[in-house]
Amino acid sequence: MTKSSYIILSVSLLVVVLITAYLSQPKKKNINNLLLVESSTFQVAGGWGYNVLVDHKIFIHQEAVPAIGGNKIFIKKEDAEKTAALIVQKILNKKVPSVSEHELDSLQVTY
Repeated sequence: MTKSSYIILSVSLLVVVLITAYLSQPKKKNINNLLLVESSTFQVAGGWGYNVLVDHKIFIHQEAVPAIGGNKIFIKKEDAEKTAALIVQKILNKKVPSVSEHELDSLQVTY
């Protein structure tokens, strides 16, 4: 074998080793890509409630309007959907999944 053949073989082996080392490294995972967060509404007596699911498991089961005294329900399905969507966004943004009366008013939720 000639000197140039040894150089080509050495460079080729080095490239194979580098590619193998790169591909064998553990991949970094993003928590937002791992969890599926979604919501669904359901009927309750005289109105609506919602579930927030994380990885297809119920994380929050809400039968009444949160942040409001008493046991008031969502009159309209759309109001339950808007509130659940707010909770989903808070979870995805790594915030506490709570709702204030002010936020409900901002969403124009009737109760």
